[in-house]
Amino acid sequence: MRISILAVLCVGLSGCSVPSHVAAAHTHLWTENPPHNVWSYLPVTSIAIGGAATLTNGFLSAPLHSGETVLLGNGASVSFDGTALSVDGRIVPTNVINVVIAPDGSLQENAFIRTFE
Repeated sequence: MRISILAVLCVGLSGCSVPSHVAAAHTHLWTENPPHNVWSYLPVTSIAIGGAATLTNGFLSAPLHSGETVLLGNGASVSFDGTALSVDGRIVPTNVINVVIAPDGSLQENAFIRTFE
């Protein structure tokens, strides 16, 4: 009786499972020009567009448009004026693509929340 390598491989792997990566609930905001990604495990509490704020309480994954300010659960604000991204009034350098806002409000440049396998 001839057993194919494929059959042995399939039987050998059938008992194995590869855990997939699932990111914890998080907020992801981004701008396209200049390209920035803002990541945080904090929920969004409000979104202000031109001074008018909308209250919310949850995690958000959305683009940040010119004139928008997003307030996170720890009070940190993320703003985009169409040319510069700022976090609590600190401008994010244009050469920094990813930043993570920690629960204490600190900003970690060149870091992101892994959302892929």
